[in-house]
Amino acid sequence: MTAIEINPDACRYLRKNIRENGGVEDVVTVFEGDAMQLLPSCGGGGFDRAIVPTPYGMNTALDEVIPLVSRGGGVIHFSTFTVPPEETDILAAKFRGMGCVVNAMRRCGDAGTGVSRWVFDLRRR
Repeated sequence: MTAIEINPDACRYLRKNIRENGGVEDVVTVFEGDAMQLLPSCGGGGFDRAIVPTPYGMNTALDEVIPLVSRGGGVIHFSTFTVPPEETDILAAKFRGMGCVVNAMRRCGDAGTGVSRWVFDLRRR
């Protein structure tokens, strides 16, 4: 299992959780840094699951992530911000065109006036 996190505090808590949950220290590798810079050196792909909580305006992150997720069932949990909400349908169509099935999409809060966070559960074909 590979985890990439840019926030040093989040990495510290992640490593602590790995230690406290025992038996997974040899299974989980934590990389601290920007995922877009580290992805090419993190195992080369074939990931069964990717959790991608992107910052505003970084929908292009999926262009880099999808090829690294296993074909035929790899899962991507992708969260993003949209303005206006109609963009979700445009994004869902884009994800389908990139070889993903959209299993679910749902609004999961507001980030500001007219800006919502959405999560997409995708499966790679």
